[in-house]
Amino acid sequence: MRNCRLLSNDFKMKFTSTTRQFLIVFAIAAIFALVFFAYLQPEFVVDLANRYVFC
Repeated sequence: MRNCRLLSNDFKMKFTSTTRQFLIVFAIAAIFALVFFAYLQPEFVVDLANRYVFC
């Protein structure tokens, strides 16, 4: 029984590490996608900048 618990904890730690790594990569990819779409619509970026400056 004790060995099963150790294997279970190791699996959870690996799963958590893999999940964390996946979420980090996904977040970076989402940021790059937003920047790419911002380049496709420069008027939107100018509008956001104007709202930030004039508020």
